[in-house]
Amino acid sequence: MSKTALAIDLGGTNVRAALVDSQGHILVKKTLPTQAGDGAQQILRRIIEVSQSVLAEAETPLVIGMGSPGCVDSDRGIVLFATDNLPGWRGTDLKGVLEKELSLRAYIDNDVNMMAYGESRIGAGTGVSALVCLTLGTGVGGAVILNGKIYRGQQYYAGELGHISINREGPFCNCGGRGCLEAYIGTAALIKQAEDFRKDKIDSGIFHYAEKNEGKITPEIIFKAAQDKDPSAQAILKEMGHCLGFTLAMVVNVLSPERIVIGGGISRAWDYFYPSLMESLRRQSLFGPERNVEVVMAELGPDAGLAGSGLYALEQAGY
Repeated sequence: MSKTALAIDLGGTNVRAALVDSQGHILVKKTLPTQAGDGAQQILRRIIEVSQSVLAEAETPLVIGMGSPGCVDSDRGIVLFATDNLPGWRGTDLKGVLEKELSLRAYIDNDVNMMAYGESRIGAGTGVSALVCLTLGTGVGGAVILNGKIYRGQQYYAGELGHISINREGPFCNCGGRGCLEAYIGTAALIKQAEDFRKDKIDSGIFHYAEKNEGKITPEIIFKAAQDKDPSAQAILKEMGHCLGFTLAMVVNVLSPERIVIGGGISRAWDYFYPSLMESLRRQSLFGPERNVEVVMAELGPDAGLAGSGLYALEQAGY
């Protein structure tokens, strides 16, 4: 029997489950909408449902690996903290529920930790002993891998790079803090910047694309407009790069990683934020021009969390 794990990746929009082998290959994959507004119990039901749909089409895996948003006690498999993106998620005993309902040993961790683990094993972070990963999307997630292991810090809170404050009097963040990186480059922040151009009656290709989307602006629309050389869209992404680079310089000064891997949906705008990111990173980091830290795009795409969860569970279980 091949060594496989049931991998689960929970997001604010979708919950996905897959059968993952010991090489990180995804053999079977299923998706259901999270419908987070329905509350924790309904989310748990969907996790079990999508997991059972995978198990119905695959050989029985050896273990379960899962990545969840929020701060996760990886020893007990309990969510210690989660934002309002998943109402009522705080305190959820994921390990207990999964092991009871699916009769398999379960290993639970933060979703970005699992993405980073996948990239460190079979993606853009291979061969690196000090690795930092970020995901850019609805929020900004972070993770740190040191000597091949996830660094969780005291009480499992390490790696929350999206909540490094770059302005103590800046906009409020979902976490309750002010001036967090996420409050500047998360999805809501990018859309707000575009809306500000609309309020100032600045003509932009962003709004022409939005008209085809019931007037709604999305990061994808900003990216499309930037590809059309729209000045407003390019300015938004350039400023995003500066914010990222400023923050990453702090990370470099503290951890001195060999490589920084950036993934998530918004990373597709790489060509438009990477130059300003590197400009700010070199300017703000100590001995910036001499630092040889690499900043690269993630390689595993949206399946990084699934691959990482499966590999992590198999390795933790000794397979």
